[in-house]
Amino acid sequence: FAWLSIVGGRFMAPFLRHESHFQNDTVIGLSFSIGMGITTLLAPWGGSIADQYELRKPHKGRAQILMAGVLVGSFVFMCHGLQHLDPQTSFWKSSIWHFTLRMVFAVAFSMTIPVLDGITLAHLEENNNNRN
Repeated sequence: FAWLSIVGGRFMAPFLRHESHFQNDTVIGLSFSIGMGITTLLAPWGGSIADQYELRKPHKGRAQILMAGVLVGSFVFMCHGLQHLDPQTSFWKSSIWHFTLRMVFAVAFSMTIPVLDGITLAHLEENNNNRN
């Protein structure tokens, strides 16, 4: 929850306005909506990959996929600051850079949410089996 709040939560819109200099709320809204579309389309695929890894490595497979998604998402989030290395970057290059980073973040995010659900359900199922 803390990771999501920091890298993709409610502070992301003001962050994008400041970092990318998006002058228009429409562009920020589009980056969020397209990112959610990508997440919605890829989440079942991410869950399937995590389940396959879990079959190969019990009690570790889903956690590895979750960790990969969190690491990639965090790295992409930090890449937003790379534009400051070249202060002469044009508005369009900067906009494309930040928009692309949001789309890559959406792919990473699509790997984390179904995996968290899978880990939680597996834990609850294991606890229920231990009670019986």
